[in-house]
Amino acid sequence: MTSAGESLLAASPADQVSSAARDVLAERRRQIEAEGYDPEHDDAHGCGEIAAMAALYAMPPAVRNWCAESTGYGATFGEAILPHGWAAKLGGRRRELVKAGALILAEIERIDRASAPKMIFDSPPCAGVARPLAPGKEQA
Repeated sequence: MTSAGESLLAASPADQVSSAARDVLAERRRQIEAEGYDPEHDDAHGCGEIAAMAALYAMPPAVRNWCAESTGYGATFGEAILPHGWAAKLGGRRRELVKAGALILAEIERIDRASAPKMIFDSPPCAGVARPLAPGKEQA
């Protein structure tokens, strides 16, 4: 985040957060609680599906109908970007953008979890002592 963005957030009390930001966070909470799209679910979608779904909702509705036959993934941009086996629940424009924002948040959180150091436990003599897993190494 830029220093200007950090300053803006630091200067904004929680009660001055916009209704748009509150709606995105509430939608993310709804996705977790009502749909079951919790971190474990999201972590199983590491091939860009969550970001693609966010892009679909953020895409202007008319653009979804543009020809995309040359991609080999669908006749329209909307069909081409929709992850296989997923279904969009399209509605009002603001609602779609709120869903897009919540999905972007979910994807950022998934990326952050994926890049966090994994902890492993040593065998004796250091049994029970957690240490970060070396990059590129998998636990045996």
